[in-house]
This record gives sequence, structure tokens and C-alpha cells, in this order.
Amino acid sequence: KAVITTNNCLESGLEFKAPLNGQTYVKDSYFYNGTKIDSSTSAVLNADPNQDGQLTVSFANPLKDYGSQITITYRTKPAAASLKTPTYSSGQATAPASTEITGNVSVGLSGGDLAKTSAAVPFSQTWLRKKGTYNPSDQTIYWELIFNENGRTLTNAVLHDTLDQNQTLVQQQVFVSTKSNYSTSTSDNTNTTVWKDTAVTTEGNGFQIHLSDKYPTINSPLYISYLTKVKPSFFDQENAETAKISNDAHVEFTMEKGKAASFGPGPQSVTPGVSPISKKGVYNPSDQTIKWTVTLNEASAEWTHVTVTIPIDTVKNQLYLDGIDPSNQTTTTEDTDAAKGIAVKTGSFDANTNNWSWLDESENNAAVTVSTTPYKSGETAEAKSTITVQWANPVSTPVTDEFSEPQPKVQPIKAPKQITFTTHLVNAKDYSGNTPLPTGNNTSSIKPYNITPHLVVNPGPDPAEKLVNTADTNPTPDSSGHQGGRFVVTSYQEDSDSLISGYQYEKWDTDTDAASFAKDADKNSVQAYSQMLSCNVVNATNNPYNYRDKSLEFQLTVNQNKQENMNDYSILDTLPQNMEYKGITSAYTTADTADGGTTKNTLTVTGGTVNGITESNSETPASDPARQTVKFLFNGDIANSKTLVFTFKVQFPDGDAVAKMALDGTKTKR
Repeated sequence: KAVITTNNCLESGLEFKAPLNGQTYVKDSYFYNGTKIDSSTSAVLNADPNQDGQLTVSFANPLKDYGSQITITYRTKPAAASLKTPTYSSGQATAPASTEITGNVSVGLSGGDLAKTSAAVPFSQTWLRKKGTYNPSDQTIYWELIFNENGRTLTNAVLHDTLDQNQTLVQQQVFVSTKSNYSTSTSDNTNTTVWKDTAVTTEGNGFQIHLSDKYPTINSPLYISYLTKVKPSFFDQENAETAKISNDAHVEFTMEKGKAASFGPGPQSVTPGVSPISKKGVYNPSDQTIKWTVTLNEASAEWTHVTVTIPIDTVKNQLYLDGIDPSNQTTTTEDTDAAKGIAVKTGSFDANTNNWSWLDESENNAAVTVSTTPYKSGETAEAKSTITVQWANPVSTPVTDEFSEPQPKVQPIKAPKQITFTTHLVNAKDYSGNTPLPTGNNTSSIKPYNITPHLVVNPGPDPAEKLVNTADTNPTPDSSGHQGGRFVVTSYQEDSDSLISGYQYEKWDTDTDAASFAKDADKNSVQAYSQMLSCNVVNATNNPYNYRDKSLEFQLTVNQNKQENMNDYSILDTLPQNMEYKGITSAYTTADTADGGTTKNTLTVTGGTVNGITESNSETPASDPARQTVKFLFNGDIANSKTLVFTFKVQFPDGDAVAKMALDGTKTKR
């Protein structure tokens, strides 16, 4: 790009010259003032800049006719000789070719030069780029590659891509297009070629395609894509949520001067971030509870006989389940009321919005039970509750008669599931914000809260099943390797005391992709802490000081945990040195609603005051007379069971010289 200032000159015959210095001019890329030069314009470009070795543009009209400036743009390609020949090494990123291109230009009248200038442009040639995007809705990875992004002239191009053991190529097809916005529909073949079946040559655990079969000479970028399917076994491994899936692509080709070259960006990886089971907790300081969400089967695998157990112990976890009263437990009980507070939902992923949606189960609903066992720790009554969530348990075959009813059959889960429930802090008062924050506001020393959900998946009976008699109260696995299984009901008898007439032993098959496995959720914990009072400078991330009126604003947040009986509480606030209190500028409260939401109420500020807050600013610390102390007293129910947030302004006195002193960074400490 070059800009020529005309200075309202009446002269004509201006010439613009740009030596190519070995570069190649890109045809039809020359513009002046946004107008492409052709036979209809008053500017004329020399017939063959590449043969002449420079661009020469002649402007026939007086310069003033072109406006105050003439803006010239054109494109060139660096000389092939300026680029090194790349060589690929497996598992490594090939260094891109890089150089600096210098453009020299001059302008003149009647053959003479009036002005000269130059510009250096760094140039880099990366022959192949690649990235992958994981799609949770179908457990696929969309891999995108760009080859020859600078549009060099290449021949004999072959693409190789090595897939790791965790994925397979979908439908054995690869899309290649000369357009960046191509369609992957096979019906759209205007700019796109689909390599399919035998055209995609298997190469180890990867593939290769001969790009030159369709593009013998390549002189533009090629946009390449394909899908791989992630294998179910990937999601069942330890630490699956941090495991990576990677490919190592490279391309072989012949450069413009006939040199053989190869280039690879190095192994490119994708982290699906999916594990068989995970959890997270969110602390609510208003009622000292933690809402837990346990997510399983995000990979949409087919699981049979799924059991999730979640132990919650008042001693070990310092938590108790919502709906349970630990002090009132005398015997082990099945608590149906507590179980009602546990929600189980089915998930689906929308690839268009990149969001999950979770809906109540519509079929094959999970069985949810809560069992609570009391015990004593010293003289204190304690309790352990166990949440059990099961799908397709037990498997049964009913006895067919007029009294029997259909029993549940195996219905595997094939979609992600979420289990949500609420726990209370045993020692809620210790974490309600009534005690000072640790030294330096460091919350790392605050006790974390954690639970460990446990997942077991059993794929069901194998052909070598074993039947045992109901009289055997403690059946033992036989010697044929039936270890680690379970006994399930096989039939029911109406006249029997136990109503059960047979059991079936189910072996956990560990030799197939559907093998059983047991996993604990991650050990991420929740820190429960809420402050009774916090103070922040308004607009602290930018410049909080208002130079126009020499003021600052501070925001106070009171009663974050929304405790009751806040009448007659007061706050003493020591202001920055030499600044005066000017009144409240805004205020609002937030309160919890019965349906679990939050409501906000904006308070009216009149003359720097709010009804319910009484201020007095007559106090001055004897140790620092340059500091003023403001007292805020809460009246009525302004902060009862609510969080109160208000801002107030402080200001330097008009004309006071200390305002300048304060801005040196040492006089405004609070």
C-alpha cells in the first residue's frame, strides 16, 4: 500500500514505480483509491509487470483530479528462491519458511524522481495448518486443515494423517475444496472433491490421499476436513477428563523449482473433557448449603446395570443431606422424603448453540433411594446417608400367573445423566462470615467440602451364567472365573414368604468394550465462605479517581449470607487521608425467593441518604487526624435476611492542595 499526497497540484504525468525485486505481481490486484485499473481509467499499468520486473503506473490527469491523496494497493508473491525447502520429521512440527520482503517505490514527473520510500514486510510460509473440534452430541472430532495457504504453485501433493488409537475415520471419506466456505454435502461438488472408500488409502492407524489425482497443479489454498469417531474405551480410562486425542498430519509435495519437500504442523490434539462421572458443587451463603451436580455418561455410551452411590457423612464430609435430621436418627431408615429432593435428568447437546439441555427422565427412570444410618462420635449424634441411584436393576423374569405383574426388563441408558441434590453444612455458623477472613484475605486455609460419588457399570450376564437355589443365603462364585459379579432376582413366587424363587449370578465381563468398570468422581472440593462485610473501590480496574470533582466511590456489601436480626448493626469506615464523606450515591438489596430464585430491590437515594441507613461523619481518629471516620447504622429491616449493597462518595475539598499530594500513590491508602 502506498499513499501519494497531491497537494492540489495541477501537474499531470505522474508515474508510480515499484520494482518487484524477484517477487511476482498478482494479476488484477492493482487499485487506486479503491478503483481497479483497467482500460476505462485514467491510470495505466504497464502491460507485463512480471516481465518488466516492476510495476509502472502513469496518471494522465492533473493530480488535483484524483483528490487530496492517491491510495495505491497491489499484491505480490515472494520469490520461490527466498523460501527454504521444508522437511518433515515424524512427531515434530516442521519450521515454517520465513523471510522479509522489501518493497521500494518512487514517484516522479516527466521521468524524474520526486520521492522514494520503502517498506519491509515479514513473510512466513506455513504449508499445512490443522485444528480439531470435539462434538459431544455424537462423540466425533471435526478436523480442519489448510494446505498451501499462500497459494504457491505446487505439484505431486500427497496428504498423510496418522490417527491415534482412540479414534477411527468416519465413513472413510475426506473433503477437499478450493473454497474456504465449502459444503460437506456430497451433492455439492462444484468446488469440492470427496475422497472415499479405496481413494482413501489406509496407512497404519491413519490414511493418505493423493491430492494430485484431482489437482495435478495446485496454485491456491486447499481446505481439507474429515470426521473421526472417538472410541468408547477412551472415555472409560482413568483421568479421561484431561486425556487428549491427537493426530500427526504431514504433506509431501514438489515446489516450484522442482525440489521435493514435506511439511507437518506437528501432533495436534483435542481434549474432549469428558469422564464417566464428574461432579461440581456450588455454595449458597444465604442458607449455608451446597448444591451438588453429578454428571455421568457424557459420552452417550450404552450402559447396562448402572449404579451410583453417594455417601454423605456428618463427620467425614461435615455435611448432611437435605431432608435428613442427623440429631433425630435412631435406626437405619429408608427416607422417602429425602429421596424426593433428588432430581435425575437426561441430557442432550446442541452442536449449533454449543450448549447442554437437561430434561426430566421420560423413560427407563432411575430408582432413587436414601438410606441413613445413625452412630455416635463421642457424645455427639452423627449419621451417614447413602444416596443410591440405579437404572435397570434388578433384572427379573416373572412367574406367569393371574397374580403376577410384569417386572422390569433390561433397558440400558444411552444418554448422559445428571443427579442433583442439596447438602447442609454441619458447622454452618463457622463459615457464615461472622469470623474474620484469614490473614491477607487468603481463603486457601478455609476448610473445603467434598463428596465422592461412586459409579459401577455392569454389562449384564454372559453366556456362562450360574443359577443358585434360594436356600443358599450366601452364594459363592463358582470356579469358572465368575468373580466380581452380582446376584439378581430371576423369578418371583406369589406364595413364597420371600416372593423370590430364584437368583441369577451375573459375571462382569472384562474382555469386551462393554466391560464393567467402577469409577469415583473427581476430588474437586467446594470452599464455603461468605463475608459479612466487604468493601471495593468502584471502577477499580480502570481509573477510579474522578479528576473532574476530585472524588472516589466505594461499594460496601453487607450480610452476604442473608442472616436475620441485623437491626442496630453498624459499620465504622475510615476514609482515605484528607478526603471528606459526601453521601450515598446508590443502594439496593437482594433477597431469596420461595422458588429458589433471587429478587433485587433498588432503594431510593435522597440527598445522599437512604431510608434505613443513618450516617454520622463527625468522628476522627486521634492517631490520624487527617482521616475522617464515617459510621453507618442500620435501622428497621433494611438488611434483615437480605444482602445490602450501597456506594458512597468521598472527595477532596475544593482547591485543597492535598489533592495533588494524594495522587502520588502514597496518600490515598485506605
